[in-house]
Amino acid sequence: MESAFLVMKQTGIMFLLMSMGIFSRKKGMFSVETSENCSKILSDIVIPATMIYAFQGNSSAGAKSGFWLAFAMAALYHVITLFMANLMIPGKSGASSDLERVAAVAGNCAFMGFPLVRAALGEGALIYGTAFIAVFNLFIWAWSALLVGGEKPTLKNILLRPQIISVAIGLILFGFSIKLPDFALTCLKYTADLNTPLAMLVLGAFLAEADIKSALKNFRIYRAVFIKNFLSGSIFMLAMTAMQTGRWIPGAHVPLMTCVIISAAPTAVTAVFVSARYGRDSAYAAQLVAASTLFSLFSIALLVFLASFLPL
Repeated sequence: MESAFLVMKQTGIMFLLMSMGIFSRKKGMFSVETSENCSKILSDIVIPATMIYAFQGNSSAGAKSGFWLAFAMAALYHVITLFMANLMIPGKSGASSDLERVAAVAGNCAFMGFPLVRAALGEGALIYGTAFIAVFNLFIWAWSALLVGGEKPTLKNILLRPQIISVAIGLILFGFSIKLPDFALTCLKYTADLNTPLAMLVLGAFLAEADIKSALKNFRIYRAVFIKNFLSGSIFMLAMTAMQTGRWIPGAHVPLMTCVIISAAPTAVTAVFVSARYGRDSAYAAQLVAASTLFSLFSIALLVFLASFLPL
């Protein structure tokens, strides 16, 4: 119950920050090019720094097993959401249904997931969030490119993504109990602290470009949002409850709640980037992101509230 309240409070803060991004874009202070560049800084510098810092910030005995538990549960979640997206969103490849499937699957794990996990569960839980993001980068990014653009990313391109490299570095440091010097940790922390404000400003700037009125009149968008914001997360929680994971793995509650919170995050801006890269309807992708983000103001807290009644 307390986690749901903290998540609701943090979501409100993040939406206020987003509104600043919308205002900045409307006033011309945040151009489209600036948004794209800041997004790249977040993806390639800020998030990797946050992930490495997360490994340094949690040295508890159960952190290692918790990381792999979160990794496995993240894989389970993505299997569920991929199945639901393909089941409930019919349509031939090359149509707008491809973008809807991406919107139903690709969650905003880092930009929104990390700040919510930190607010609800503390910095020590971020290490489990890195496991979720690793799964996303290993599989969903490649799947999105293949679905929308017909491009099959090479293993090299996947493994050399900054967020995957940062997980590898973090695991090595964590596995060998290597602590970085204070000045390096301070640098990582300062960089990690940029995540919430900068990510929300960028997201707000993107939302300012979306035709939200048209999005709210389109049934197909509601369907994709329902899958991403509520259905897949609900099935995921029920699956974890049925598996009784929390009973046979000591200390599993925090890793599992971390996965619940991140799975509740709305559609990632990745949907817009992928559609723009491959010449698809990026305006429609922006509508999907905008609608999912708008409804997440309520859906994130609802899922976390429901999770508080389950024996995770």
